[in-house]
Amino acid sequence: MILNLIHRPSHSGCYLFQQEQAHRLGLKVTLALPSEYLDDEEIIESVKKDHQEYGDEIGIWINRAAAPGSKEFSWLYSSEEKRALVKYAIDTCKKRFGVYPKFVGNYVLDAELLMMIKEYCPQVSTVVAGCFEEGTKVYHGCNNSWYLFSEGMAWGAWYPSKTQSIRPAKSEEDWSGVVAVPHLSRDLVLAYEGRNDFFASHPANVQRGLANNGIMHNYDYNLIDQYRMQDLYNDGISYYQVHVSSGWLSGNPNVQDDDDITQAIYTQTLEYLKMLKTQNKIQDMYVSEFGEFYKKNVPINKPSLAVGKDILYGSGKQYFWYQSPDFRILFDIHQGGSIGDLRPYAGEFESHTGPMSKMREINTYGDSIIGGAAFEKIDIMCNLFNRPFYSDSICCRHAGFG
Repeated sequence: MILNLIHRPSHSGCYLFQQEQAHRLGLKVTLALPSEYLDDEEIIESVKKDHQEYGDEIGIWINRAAAPGSKEFSWLYSSEEKRALVKYAIDTCKKRFGVYPKFVGNYVLDAELLMMIKEYCPQVSTVVAGCFEEGTKVYHGCNNSWYLFSEGMAWGAWYPSKTQSIRPAKSEEDWSGVVAVPHLSRDLVLAYEGRNDFFASHPANVQRGLANNGIMHNYDYNLIDQYRMQDLYNDGISYYQVHVSSGWLSGNPNVQDDDDITQAIYTQTLEYLKMLKTQNKIQDMYVSEFGEFYKKNVPINKPSLAVGKDILYGSGKQYFWYQSPDFRILFDIHQGGSIGDLRPYAGEFESHTGPMSKMREINTYGDSIIGGAAFEKIDIMCNLFNRPFYSDSICCRHAGFG
């Protein structure tokens, strides 16, 4: 399994705490520098210092310009505003650090932003381009607690299309030129069972979902192991990301625990990842490094597979996910292999977000449907089920609450 550890620089003491823990453990860190801090001298010097002393990778979290009153989310900008923000962020990064960024991210990067970034800065190899939590158009488990911007996207790395950023490219000509990864690695069962973002590779979000019992947080370890198991279905390659902003580690009203417990859980999660690294069971990389690795090892047309098992409630539910440039589908193994969600990409329609787009703020790819021409290609699944579903030998071996 490949690990990306991302920290977002800020003035918070908890950001320094995160950096201290990661450096103590010798883990590779990618710094997603928020674009509004590109003119902040204190933040810039801190980032330079950690880059020089520890090798931390410097990237941009391109969420808004430094100008007062600018909008929070870059995908809500007009085309003209997007272009100006991309130019400002990349030019200022080059001015501040002497190099162009190889990594750019946000909760959503639509096709328009992706192409602007790649055209203006060809050095960018990897982007965080969306969140995998399933949204209201999935229907199953919808409880109005979460409204997603990018329904129908990948749970792991993908090659985004030039015309719609969550649609996997079908060819070199269709490809935007970057490797995309999601913001966080989500629980492959609970992302479908409930509309929230509690259960993911974000220990404080897990606390928000009440899946810990004080300092006991076995769920975090089991989720890591569940993603390690995806190696079995993807020719030895799986991906995991830990990306927690510092505001979650102290005084966050969404977390019920004291700060010392929250910070201890974060530290222990990193320590578990370090132990797995020492045992050669995972490999940590910088975000741009992972993008280059992915391009060398995963062809553009290769399908992605994932098996999710309930590791929290003991229901025995398992889901099988499959994604290719043709469609994304979920099989409910608990109900005899019935189809829970189907997202054909066959239309290949072009879309982006912003005030001049029909999509506006929702960078999704169509509604969920059951049936359609995509079923012609589902016969490939027959061979996949010859691979063994995983047992408790690795996943869920951490007993106890959560």
